[in-house]
Amino acid sequence: MPPASRNKRVKKKSKHGISKGRADRKLFSVIIGLVLFGSIMIFSGSVPIASAQELEPYYYFVNHIQFIILGFIVFLVTYNLDYHHYPKIIIPALIVTFILLVLVLFTPEINYTHRWLDLKFIRFQVSDVAKLTITIYLASWLSQNHTKKYVQKNVKSYVIYNLIPFLSILGVFSLLIILQPDLSTTALIGMTALAIYFISGTDALHTIGTIGITITLALAGVVAGLLAPYRFERISGFFNFISTGELSEPFGRDYQLRQILIAVGTGKITGQGFAQSKQKFSYLTDTAFSDTIFAVFAEEFGFLGSFVLISVFIWIMFRGFKIAREAPDRLGSLIASGITIWLTLQAFIHFAVNVGLIPLTGIPLPFVSYGGSSLIVSMAAIGILLNISRYTGEEFK
Repeated sequence: MPPASRNKRVKKKSKHGISKGRADRKLFSVIIGLVLFGSIMIFSGSVPIASAQELEPYYYFVNHIQFIILGFIVFLVTYNLDYHHYPKIIIPALIVTFILLVLVLFTPEINYTHRWLDLKFIRFQVSDVAKLTITIYLASWLSQNHTKKYVQKNVKSYVIYNLIPFLSILGVFSLLIILQPDLSTTALIGMTALAIYFISGTDALHTIGTIGITITLALAGVVAGLLAPYRFERISGFFNFISTGELSEPFGRDYQLRQILIAVGTGKITGQGFAQSKQKFSYLTDTAFSDTIFAVFAEEFGFLGSFVLISVFIWIMFRGFKIAREAPDRLGSLIASGITIWLTLQAFIHFAVNVGLIPLTGIPLPFVSYGGSSLIVSMAAIGILLNISRYTGEEFK
C-alpha cells in the first residue's frame, strides 16, 4: 500500500451511503468546558441559598452533578444514534410530549405554576422536552419533498398543506405551555419554530407566509402578555425603567431587577473575583445559580469575563451553523439549524434579562445554570448536533 493511502483515515459508511467521520471535537470540548464551569458557579452560588433553606450546604451542587451524569448518558445515546432515524420515531415522541404537557397541568402547583412533573426519582419540566421534540419534528416534516412541492404549487395548496399544519402543531403545543403558565418558553419555542420554517423555503410565497406567521405570533405574544395582570405589571414596569432610567418600585415589583443591575454594575471591568459576589446572598433569592446566574457571573468576572462568556455562545452559534451548512442532506441541515437557533437564542435571552435589556423572565443559561431537565435536554440536543457533524463531507476542523 502506498504511504499516502496509509495516512488516510478510513471512513465508515452508514446504511444511507453517507460517510461517517469524526465529530466536531472543538464544539464538544467547549460544551464540556461550559458544563464544568457551570458546576463551579453553581457550587459557589448555591451554598448561601441552601443554608438559608436549612439544607445541606452542597445540596444543589450534588444534585447538579447527578444531572451532569444523566445528561452525559443521554448525550452518548443521541450522539451514537444516526440522525436519519428521527423521522421514524419523532411522531411517537411528539405524542408522548403532548400527553405529558396535558398531565402536568393537573399536577400540584409549585410557585403558582404547573410546570414540573414529579416521577419520584426525578422532577423535570416537560416544556424543556418540548423544545427538543418540536424542533426535530418541524425539521423532519419540513425536510420532506412534498412540503416544498406544495409551497411552489399555488396559494391554496400552500395554505392547506403547509401553513395550516405548521400553525396547528405550533398553536396546540404553545397553548399547553402557556397554560402552565410559561410565556418565556412559549416565546422561545415560537421563535425557534419560526426560524426553522423560514429557512426551510426560498420562494416568494414561502417568504410572504413567514411574514404572516411572524405578525400572528407577535400579536399572540402581545395579547398573552397583556391578559395576565402580573405580566402586564412586569412589562409596564420595564418600559417605565427604559423610558425614565428609574425603577418605580425598587423594593417591590422591581426588586429583582434592582438586584440584577446592582450585581452587573458592581462587577465593573474586571469583577470582584470568583466567589466574591454579594448579590448571591439572599438579594437574588434562589435564582442566583439558575435564572440570574449571569448577573452573579458579571459581578464576579466583570465586563471582560462577560464578554468572553457571550463570545463563547456566539462561537457555538457559528459552529452549529457550520454543521448545518455542511450537513449532507436537508434533514441534517434543518435539525442542526433548529438546535443551534434554540440553544443560542435561549442563551441570548438569558443574557438580555440579566442586564435589563428585556423584561424579567425565568429562563436558564444552557449548560451553565442549575436545572436537571434543561441540562439533560440540552446535552441530548448537542449529541444530535455532533452526530450530524460526523456525516459532513470532510473531516471536521
